[in-house]
Amino acid sequence: YCGCLNGGWCQEGGVCDCAQFQALGDRCQIPNQGQDRDGICRSWGQHHYETFDGIYFYFPGTCSYILAQDCHSATPQYTVHNSRVCDGSVYSCPRALSLFFPNEEEIHISGYRVHQGGRRLSLPQTVGSVFIERLADYLLVKSVFGFSLAWDGGSGVYLKMSEEHQGAPCGLCGNFNHIAGDDLTTAREPAVFANSWAVDLPHERACHSVDLDFNGPCHSESDMDVSDDEETFCRALVEYTRACSHVGYPVREWRDSFPSCDGCEESFVYRDCISCCPPTCTFEKECLGTNLHCLDGCYCPDLILQNGTCIAVSQCPCVYHGTSYVQGHVLQQGCSIVCMGGVWNCTENNCTECSVVGDVFVTTFDGRMFLQPGACQYVLAKSRSSSRFTVTLQYTTCAEVEHTRKHTHQFCNVLSRQITLTREGEVILGTVEVRKLTSVFTQLRSGIGLRLHYDGRGGRVYVQLDSHWRGQTLGLCGTFNGNLRDDFSPAGMIEGTPQLHANAWKVSSACVAPVNLPIIDPCEMNQHNFYASHCEVLLGSVFAPCHGYISPNIYQQQCRYQACRCGSSCLCTALAHYTYLCSKHGVDIHFRSQVSECVVCLGGMLYHSCVSSCGRSCRALSSTETCNPDDCAEGCGCPDGSYYDDVRQRCCHCYSMGGVSQPGEGECPEGKVYHSCTEQRGGVACAPTCRNLMLNLTCPPNTPCIPGCVCPPLVLHQGECYYPENCPCAWLGLEYLPGQTVETSCYKVCHRGYFNCSYSPCPAVCTVYSDRHYHTFDGLEYDYHSDCQVYLLKSAGEPEVSIVAQNKDCYESGIVCMKILVIHVGLTKIYFTDNSGNPPSTVVGRGSEFELWKAGYYTVVHFSSQDLTILWDRKTTVHIRAGPQWKGLLSGLCGNFDSVTVNDMTTSSHMEVNNAQTFGDSWALGQCESDYLVERPCEGDLGRQPYAKRECALLYSDVFAPCHNVDVAWFYRNCLTDTCNCNRGGDCECLCTSIAAYAHKCCQQGVTIHWRSPSVCYDCEYYNQELGDGPFSLVSAAYNDTMFGVNRTSSSVFPLVRERPGQLPPPGLLFNFMITAGLQKDRASVPVVSLESAERPNYFLVVSGRSRLQLEHWSRGAEFSRRATFIQHQGLFLPGHTSFELVGQPGIFLTLTRTAARAQRYDTSEGFKASSSFSLESTFVIPYRMMCEWRYQPCASPCVHTCSDPDATRCQFLPVEGCFPRCPKNMVLDEVTRRCVYTEDCEYSQIPPYSYRIDECAELICFNGELLLHNSSLHCRYNTTPPQCSLLGLPILVNTDPCCPQWQCPRCTVMSDLRMITFDGNNVALYDNGSYILVNLPRETIIGTVEKCPTSQVTVTVNYRPARLPFSRHSLYVEDTGSMYLIHTPGGISIQWYHSTGIMVLQYIAPNNTSVPTRGLCCCDGNPEDDLKLPNGTVVREVGDMMLFLQAWRVHTTDETEHMRRVGDNCTTGDCSTCLSMLRQRAFTPCHSKVPPEQFCDIMWAGDLHYKDHQCDFLAAYVAVCYTHQVCISWRRHNFCLRCPPGKEYQPCVSTCTSRTCLNREYYEETTCSFIREECVCRSGTILHRADSPYCVTEDRCCTDNDGNPRSPGEVWNGSARGCCLYKCMENGSVVAVEPDCNSVPTPLCEREGEYVLDVLEEGACCPKKICCNMTICDSDAPPCDNGNRLVIGYSTMSCCPEYRCCDPMACPPISAPDCREDQFLVEVRGQKSCCYSYLVCESCIEPIPTCSHGEILAVDLNTTNSCCPQYHCDANLCPESSVSCAPGLSLVQTSVPGHCCPQHHFMCACAEKAEVCLFQGVTVLGPGQSLVQYFEGELCYTVQCLHHKDPDSGFYAMEITSVNCSQKCGPHQVYVSSTDPQVCCGSCKNISCTFTNENGTTEAGSSWVENCTRYDCMETAVGAVILASGVVCPPFNDTECIQNGGVVQSYVDGCCRTCILLLFQVTVYSCDGKCPSATIFNFNINSHARFCKCCRESGLQTRSVTLYCSRNATVVEYNFQEPLDCSCQWN
Repeated sequence: YCGCLNGGWCQEGGVCDCAQFQALGDRCQIPNQGQDRDGICRSWGQHHYETFDGIYFYFPGTCSYILAQDCHSATPQYTVHNSRVCDGSVYSCPRALSLFFPNEEEIHISGYRVHQGGRRLSLPQTVGSVFIERLADYLLVKSVFGFSLAWDGGSGVYLKMSEEHQGAPCGLCGNFNHIAGDDLTTAREPAVFANSWAVDLPHERACHSVDLDFNGPCHSESDMDVSDDEETFCRALVEYTRACSHVGYPVREWRDSFPSCDGCEESFVYRDCISCCPPTCTFEKECLGTNLHCLDGCYCPDLILQNGTCIAVSQCPCVYHGTSYVQGHVLQQGCSIVCMGGVWNCTENNCTECSVVGDVFVTTFDGRMFLQPGACQYVLAKSRSSSRFTVTLQYTTCAEVEHTRKHTHQFCNVLSRQITLTREGEVILGTVEVRKLTSVFTQLRSGIGLRLHYDGRGGRVYVQLDSHWRGQTLGLCGTFNGNLRDDFSPAGMIEGTPQLHANAWKVSSACVAPVNLPIIDPCEMNQHNFYASHCEVLLGSVFAPCHGYISPNIYQQQCRYQACRCGSSCLCTALAHYTYLCSKHGVDIHFRSQVSECVVCLGGMLYHSCVSSCGRSCRALSSTETCNPDDCAEGCGCPDGSYYDDVRQRCCHCYSMGGVSQPGEGECPEGKVYHSCTEQRGGVACAPTCRNLMLNLTCPPNTPCIPGCVCPPLVLHQGECYYPENCPCAWLGLEYLPGQTVETSCYKVCHRGYFNCSYSPCPAVCTVYSDRHYHTFDGLEYDYHSDCQVYLLKSAGEPEVSIVAQNKDCYESGIVCMKILVIHVGLTKIYFTDNSGNPPSTVVGRGSEFELWKAGYYTVVHFSSQDLTILWDRKTTVHIRAGPQWKGLLSGLCGNFDSVTVNDMTTSSHMEVNNAQTFGDSWALGQCESDYLVERPCEGDLGRQPYAKRECALLYSDVFAPCHNVDVAWFYRNCLTDTCNCNRGGDCECLCTSIAAYAHKCCQQGVTIHWRSPSVCYDCEYYNQELGDGPFSLVSAAYNDTMFGVNRTSSSVFPLVRERPGQLPPPGLLFNFMITAGLQKDRASVPVVSLESAERPNYFLVVSGRSRLQLEHWSRGAEFSRRATFIQHQGLFLPGHTSFELVGQPGIFLTLTRTAARAQRYDTSEGFKASSSFSLESTFVIPYRMMCEWRYQPCASPCVHTCSDPDATRCQFLPVEGCFPRCPKNMVLDEVTRRCVYTEDCEYSQIPPYSYRIDECAELICFNGELLLHNSSLHCRYNTTPPQCSLLGLPILVNTDPCCPQWQCPRCTVMSDLRMITFDGNNVALYDNGSYILVNLPRETIIGTVEKCPTSQVTVTVNYRPARLPFSRHSLYVEDTGSMYLIHTPGGISIQWYHSTGIMVLQYIAPNNTSVPTRGLCCCDGNPEDDLKLPNGTVVREVGDMMLFLQAWRVHTTDETEHMRRVGDNCTTGDCSTCLSMLRQRAFTPCHSKVPPEQFCDIMWAGDLHYKDHQCDFLAAYVAVCYTHQVCISWRRHNFCLRCPPGKEYQPCVSTCTSRTCLNREYYEETTCSFIREECVCRSGTILHRADSPYCVTEDRCCTDNDGNPRSPGEVWNGSARGCCLYKCMENGSVVAVEPDCNSVPTPLCEREGEYVLDVLEEGACCPKKICCNMTICDSDAPPCDNGNRLVIGYSTMSCCPEYRCCDPMACPPISAPDCREDQFLVEVRGQKSCCYSYLVCESCIEPIPTCSHGEILAVDLNTTNSCCPQYHCDANLCPESSVSCAPGLSLVQTSVPGHCCPQHHFMCACAEKAEVCLFQGVTVLGPGQSLVQYFEGELCYTVQCLHHKDPDSGFYAMEITSVNCSQKCGPHQVYVSSTDPQVCCGSCKNISCTFTNENGTTEAGSSWVENCTRYDCMETAVGAVILASGVVCPPFNDTECIQNGGVVQSYVDGCCRTCILLLFQVTVYSCDGKCPSATIFNFNINSHARFCKCCRESGLQTRSVTLYCSRNATVVEYNFQEPLDCSCQWN
């Protein structure tokens, strides 16, 4: 018996014959030695196995076997179930899998069905942290934490684990330690090994083990005939190709050769490589965990797999609440949403509303809910910038309604109409449409887009606004802009709490509503309130259809609050409100039949959810009532056929107003007067206040008067009187004076009580804490409870950013104690899986640099480049701070960061929802379904409530009083939830986390709260205990004047002797020690300690060699700890004294005498006992713990002074709380030892950041104080070493990964100088002059042309037109680097063509990874065998047929002359001695090992006889190939094969990629190219002028003219061939345009009559030439212009005479110039006698312009001047021009002479008759009736008119010249503005002020005035000052009330508005008047006069109040004054 594996045959002598399967080893083991097999374990066909490390074995087991499991744990475990009996094909027999994971039931997979716990799971599905999905032919099981499993549904199972599991697995898959030899660990025999991993299943019978000598699959070679088992053969091929696909090397199109192996259904296509994360109709999940690179199987081409069928992306369905909807389906959910391509799109939302429920719960337009239990009158909503509407709300308490009958009023002020709705249903209204809609609701509708539903008895108000009011509202209902964060912003600043917000909107300052008081739950005062229990109906089946749309939890809390507060009516109101919201989603709930307390219909009426009383009453029958069918609401209605009788109240209401309080009188402080309310209006309730002034609020007319002290004419603020301009601004409970600024996220300045803000982009923070609480970037607060992995954040675009979190149950009790985090930025992934705060270093990939450190209770991860910071408290709290550049680019549970809150609950499929559970589940990884209802723990566990409320009351206590401007309600509610929830452990953790969340919010707002205490969530002592006890001096027991001393410089320990006790040693000596916990951890019970220097932390007393004592710096490792750890003995030798025994060497003690300090072995002498005993004396001046102590800080910067960050400057963001070290100023924290140390004593002098990049591929990771090197280039999937390409040259880099480069040999190398093409290095094609197709693609052809021509500058033309480089168009790119041309074509061809050598390297990299075989000389598909393929597909095999191959790809031209090179023999038949002797010269020796001379001569020399005559060409060819192997050869000499252009010199072995040029000289950096070359380079001291220029210049000649030539500084040249464009080269190399200097052109003196000086500009000249021009020779006839045409005068460059045309440019049709191609030019043609232009686009003209001979002139055919290419010819007519000029009035006479070609000029001037024209200024000619406008200085405008009669003096027609003063037409309030139209004489007048005309005439107007009830404003506009008129807006006025109060109605504002004037009466004011005695008497006692005097003074005062009428503004004020009660004579 041999024990041969894998079908090896046993031979004699126990030897295995393994030749059949090419196996290795003595037992035919087959290891998979592929470099990239990627550590995948696979099993297929029942019996085939391959381990993680690559050992294949065959094992015919029929049991269940553990493939892999954790060696140290029962889970996870992956078990495979083989068939008990398998008679047919091993691929057809069933197989199954069982997966076991922690805390989960078995997952059983059979076929494509997945079961758990007896139920089948729908896919995709998430089970715990595992995600299962179906993809193509696979089931994939994946986890983000380190494994993925693929199952093909039949027999193939493939398991891959991440590197962090290395060495951990056990089972048939081996141990995954990268050592193949030890995989079969348990035995030599595979049967023994495999049987040991069999498992018995409880539901199956026992399974038999496999015999040790089991038969292999093949018993003989005859068994290997596969002809009759096609399926098995195909499956074997599938398994091999599948293994290739799994590691990223798919075998493409192999099934084409095996048609029987293709089994895809119709519409599917088989692919060997499908992404593990293909696009689906559902949310595109992140590829999880450790994926296989790709999978094989059937997939949808260009489509998406949806439910087993292929559909287009545009046909994807949309999912809403688990239901799929087809493309185009419309849902009505508040707004209309349409399904489009799998995504819901929402239309404009026109149904936003604000609601008030039960007088206490307010929901703003933007969705913010808050509790407002005030009892005042508030502004509910008002228009922001106008007074178009105001809705006010009067709150009352239940007790007031019940006892005092004081009613709630609803005031709605719409367009100056006053409407009052009372609780009794009374309607007091103006002219706005108000109707009793139902028995429950009154409806108000206005024409400005306001609609209001009012339920008076239930206390509900619904205010609806049209969308055009968006962003235009204020009040309790918020800002209506989609952002609920600024709903609390009455004064322009966001208030912190609902109470502060509501107080800002109080109408009257007389009503006081307290703030910062905890809101008492009314249910606490009545725990067993009967009605509150009915609120549970919201969570039951009655309301269940609505739960998926609106989560009922918050509404159930509101219901309990209201039911406990005011019984059944409030209960029904709360239920009705939730029902109302459900109806907006199309869900009708009929709850009143289920809740007996809520049956409301009497008198035979029936309840309806949508009913209207319009037209349904008896009264309506007697009048025509117009009804709107859309107006309906819940309420009672009469059955069909009956009407409501409001008299008998069967199938109505009283009207009353509230009473008025009686006035009282009182004393007022100085500056105020008392208002007694005798007039029944005004008073304290209507006193103007700073807040009302700021909010533009006026007192409603029927507000009851309240007597008190008021501030006329000032305004009231907090009891004081203020001038309006001095009103302060209020924010967060603090006040700011006018002019003060507040530095927050926006810069704010206070002005008249209102903040003016200038906003700047700000970062935002998302907070997640506990197991369910979320606060988004935009301020949305919600609860979402799930155990799934969820996206907190996901980015759109680059870089890819995501943060995934998952709640972790640490106690297996359902209590979440921490979150698992996965942070993914770019290519960097960081995993936090435990509460250490340290991520495993192995999973940190290449990518974004970041920093990681611990700060307080938090771990901080900071990505500086991305401006992203994550703070994690290592438990359940996560704060994410995103910079402003992320605005609008994020999604996930943290919202979308777009400053709009209402859309934060947008699902991954772009659906806006209201249920947090639905929203959260959509962002879960994998399938995650959770209940719509989230249980509230406190309501289910009444025993926990008192504890929770007592502990959470801290939030409302005085401790947090400074922070009560931050709303505490949400945090308090969450605190109760969390504290009640943690009832099975972790109580304090949950409570502390919840309180810390609110404290952190306060900290963010700049409020520091010291809330932790030794009894509440406090522990920093752990860090302090590490510091040890002390400091102590170790004083000898034998000599109490001697102690241990240390020399600070040498660190040596010596006896330090004191002269007297307590004396301090001299400086520089260390003598104090801290007794710390022992560095070496000993499990023995004896205490071990270490002695650390107190003066120099991090230095410890150690025992070194030969028992010497030394102070050494701490270092990590056991050796140091062993020498520095001692057993501390108390009283061992002497009572009360301490001894220290070295742990590492028992019996060795520290000893101290006056002469020595050392470690000494124990002996029994008394001297030893005394020297080894010490007393510990504390003499330290400053307590050490004060010097370096860890203290709790509630709100501190996350940066402290540390060794790695001594200045604490690396972070300026969110503050944190926690334990922080308090280090002295000159010390920093050592993060490793957690001690305050001097910087020079740091464990690392410079600890790098957590991730420090060394280069692109390697980074240092600081982990647990150690530096780990992570090098990505060591983990590439493919071989990264460049291949050897022989004569093909250097390999080409075909990817962009710098760490894992991928190389290919060039597809083709052309050496144009050498006329040679190489393919695989052996086949060589030679050719001579001609053009050849190098590359032919379906849409692209590259032709190479070889010519015999001298070396010249290469020009680049595109479509035969010269092109400047770099050139880029339509994916074609051409660049000149100065060393080579780089060309990239649209088809994927990349060409490098080197200037000096002429080598051309062609590389074909097909775009989009779709390989298309090339054709041509450079072909084909990578297979060298078919390189020589003809166009017809035939492959040339013989070298002799090479000419046939070359001719087949030649481009034939008209030149039939052939210059073919002759093909010679090889070196065997020919003579190669000359060739070998040349190549064996010393200069070429270094290359012989790379390119052997014998091979090169055989292929090149003998193969091409051309080289025998051109040795330089041959040697250059050899050197060029050598250079591709990086072998440098210098072989050219000045007299041998060396030619360089002027200015350049030869240089071998050039390695730079680009040349230094004038353009790049400032930033040029030498870059090393992929291989060296020989080149002619610029001489020293010069650089290339340009990359595409042949000139080498000095750096001062870097200017470039229009022709590309270099220029020197100071040079001036003309850049135009025909015009004048002067340019000058400046010193800095720039070129600037300059003006020509024409001052030197002389002016001629025109002496002859009729001559004028004219400027004539000649072509190409810069300065005009001044000539004398005789105007009499000019054609004087100007054409008559009619029909609005204008006379246009121009001058020709060939003549000084004017040219005339009539045209109307305005009548020309608009013509846009067409776009021309690069090879076209634009021709502009003007028609004959026309102003209008037309365009022609022309190709380049083919016919050249002829060159004329001497004596000829170039002429053009006049009939072709309008065409693109005019026809030219040479004309020999050279008649001379006459040189005679005539005076004005004379003309030159010429006559023709027969027989002469040219006319004869008689030198005489004859008298000519004057033309019938006007001659203006001797130049301009006008026809009769024509006119011309002429401007002169000033504002005069001259008009020249040509008359119809002649002027007898001049002989021409007469002219009339008139002038106009354009400024005289302007009025006194206007200024003149000149005309911009040259054809218009005068300009226009612009108003600088306004004039106003009425019946009294025209007057100068001021800035504003009123007339006829119209307000006029004089406004400055672009056209000057204009008057804008608008109607006068009057405040509301009640005539009746005025008259009732004894007033008189009086008009003001010119009679437009009315006011109330109280009748005036005379007030008698009393005073004191009378005579009192006075005298002067001489007093002898004082020898002087004594004087005395008494005055008449008041003996009592009283305060009187009178009403004063202010005539200026028609207002009434109360005035208080004092008058005497009695008078008497009193001493002065």
